[in-house]
Amino acid sequence: MTTTTHKLTNGEGNWLFRISGDVATVIQVLPWGVTKIEDKISTAAQARKFWATAKKYGCTEGWTELMKFRKLTTWEQVDTYIAANYNMAADNDPEAALALEDEFRGCGCLNVAA
Repeated sequence: MTTTTHKLTNGEGNWLFRISGDVATVIQVLPWGVTKIEDKISTAAQARKFWATAKKYGCTEGWTELMKFRKLTTWEQVDTYIAANYNMAADNDPEAALALEDEFRGCGCLNVAA
């Protein structure tokens, strides 16, 4: 059985449609390169319906380059990133920096723009 692969993009994220007979797998690739397999789509008919709906709302065939990012894995890297990118005298930056610190504390890493 032959498997075909089709690509769809909304300009930020991408979807890969892998169709083999009546079995379909749809993989979403987010701008940071994180992938998610769509678990509600398992037939070619469901994949076609997803494709048609996405095109109706502005998606196009093709692929969008993913964002370049780097992973921060130490507090020193997080502190350096915050010092370089946030102005603590600005209205919202202290709260945004605190949110980043909380996110890092929760998972142990951060993906930030390169």
